[in-house]
Formats: sequence, C-alpha cells, structure tokens
Amino acid sequence: MATPQAAASMTAQTAQNAGQLPLSAPETKTEAPPAPLNVTRPVEPKFHFLEINTSNLSGLVPHIQVDSRLPLLKEHPEFNQLIKLAIEKSVQEWISPVIERAIKIAITTCEQIVKKDFALDFDETRMRVAAHHMVRNLTAGMAMITCRDHLLLSIKNNLKNIMMTLGRNLLPGQ
Repeated sequence: MATPQAAASMTAQTAQNAGQLPLSAPETKTEAPPAPLNVTRPVEPKFHFLEINTSNLSGLVPHIQVDSRLPLLKEHPEFNQLIKLAIEKSVQEWISPVIERAIKIAITTCEQIVKKDFALDFDETRMRVAAHHMVRNLTAGMAMITCRDHLLLSIKNNLKNIMMTLGRNLLPGQ
C-alpha cells in the first residue's frame, strides 16, 4: 500500500509523462502582492432601534442628517430643514403600508423556521426570543428593500411641493 506522499509523486510523474506538467521544477516568481480590493461594507446603524419612537414618527427630524457638502446646501443652508421635513413626511406616508406588508410576510416565514429549528427544544422562552428577533430583522430588511424606490420618489415630490409652495408665497401677488 502506497503512502500519500508516494501517491502524490506518482501522480506528478504520470502528469509529466502525459506532457501536462513541465519537466523542470517551476520557477518561483516574486510578484508584487495584489492590490487590496475596495470592499464596501454595509453602513453601520447610527441609532439603536429603541432610540426612535416608532409609534409616533413626528420626532424623526433630529435623527436625519443631510450632507452639508452638497452645492445647493452651501449656497442655501436654509434648505437643510426643508429637506428634513420632506423626508419625515415621506416616511410617515409610506411607513404603515410597507411595515404591515413586511410583517405579514415575516411572521409567516418566521413561524415555519422557528417550528423547524426549535422542534426539539424544551425552552419556550428561547424560541420566543429567537422568533421576536427574527421577525424584527426580517421586517426591517424587507421594509427597507421594498420601499426604497417609492420613498425616494415621495421625497422628491414632497420636496418639490414644499419648494413650490414657498416660491408662491415669496413671489409678489400674481
């Protein structure tokens, strides 16, 4: 019976005889290490979910940060507050239907997964805690994915409406 080293050398000899490997030992080239890849990491949350009152989102404005390096905001810093108001209004419009739909799907999914994973576990509290965390994370992820485009369009429309209203009020009577 051949040892693993002997089998490996026999395989290398067989490959050499078939012409698949070079006869001489391969030269070791010293190449520069590959350039590091620019890996984009997911954005870390800036808040804990308990810091924001989810039952009443009217206090959302202090949590919204708008990049002040935008050229429009450099020229007109007063637009910063208008942008925050448009974002808050859009979130209030879209949050209920999006969350309701995401919760329905997450609960159904979570129920099946928890039943499978905790079928033989005797500790009911572990199952409840796991289910709670899973539903919360699934709902948040689904809500973020499903409402992104709609929310962006709503923010644009709300901002446009706010700007038009301010423009009409600032212009002399026409």
